Amino acid sequence: MTSIKKAITSLLKGLPDNITLEELIEYIREDWEEISKSNANVITKDNANSKKTQDIKFKHLKDNFDKIIEKYGKGIVGLEDNWDEEGSKGYDSEIWSRTIELLKQILFNLWDKLIDVPIPSILPSPDGSFDLNWETDMFELLVNIPADTHESVSIYGERIGHKEDEIELRLRYELAMPMLMQWLRMIH
Repeated sequence: MTSIKKAITSLLKGLPDNITLEELIEYIREDWEEISKSNANVITKDNANSKKTQDIKFKHLKDNFDKIIEKYGKGIVGLEDNWDEEGSKGYDSEIWSRTIELLKQILFNLWDKLIDVPIPSILPSPDGSFDLNWETDMFELLVNIPADTHESVSIYGERIGHKEDEIELRLRYELAMPMLMQWLRMIH
């Protein structure tokens, strides 16, 4: 068993011994989407549009956010350089914390304004960075948080069917949250 399989298997119990990196990423993506959907569906169709129901939904998401994130991060944070035996960089808690803090600020701020934005997939990249990836019926958005704090955050997004609302830029980490908030509010 390779070192990646040993590391991941010990952190994410129940994975098959012969899992490939692609299968692992797909497993993580499916698990994350399942968690996101189950938390997004805490309301019924009958009362989906009421402000009170939206408040309950977003409170539920906020209350469970840290649990969801902790479960997801367990399998990734702490992997050392060359964890895949192909030279990929490891993932430390600092970059994970920066990624999650940005995500939390964006989501909580939007949820406080009753703007329904789902929790995205959080995917590790071979260079030690993390991608926040939203793929919805309404929009697609990819945000790369680099491992090096001196590098820029990369953002690409588009509202489905509205090329004029496309966004593509690189900017400092501290400017990413306001820019993403503005774009997400605009397309809703």
